[in-house]
Amino acid sequence: YIGALICSEVLGRRHASNSEMQSFFRSVPMSFLTHIQLVLVEGWPAISGTMLTDSKFWAAYLVIFICLSNFALLNLVTGVVCERVMELARQLPPATAEEKQFEFDLLKQQMAEIYDATPKRFPDHLSQHEYSRLFKSVLASELLDELKVTLPTHNDLLRCLID
Repeated sequence: YIGALICSEVLGRRHASNSEMQSFFRSVPMSFLTHIQLVLVEGWPAISGTMLTDSKFWAAYLVIFICLSNFALLNLVTGVVCERVMELARQLPPATAEEKQFEFDLLKQQMAEIYDATPKRFPDHLSQHEYSRLFKSVLASELLDELKVTLPTHNDLLRCLID
């Protein structure tokens, strides 16, 4: 608003005979509209060209005004987006301990089923070869993919994990 007042007084009154200058700065409301156009970077070359016919010092005013106003506008938009994201996050209920325990028990059950389905020489023990076969099975791969766990594909690296 202050910039619109200054430009209306300095440019509008000083160049009363210049129709182009009057189209931008003839009154405070018109000067305010011109400043809104500058904030939105809409038609700024025509506005700046008209202002620069008065003095080259208006270039510094334009650069400072456009940079500061766009910085403020960008901060405003960022704040609105962040606030909306935070509001959406607050609306989601957090996982309860019972839900987490249920997920853990389900995972434990799936792992036990895969272990039980694996052929082994001893009932409660797996050899390195049996572990390798277990990790390469389709069921284990699906479970690990669901958990977003990747294992090395090379046998030597897999043996390092098992050891």
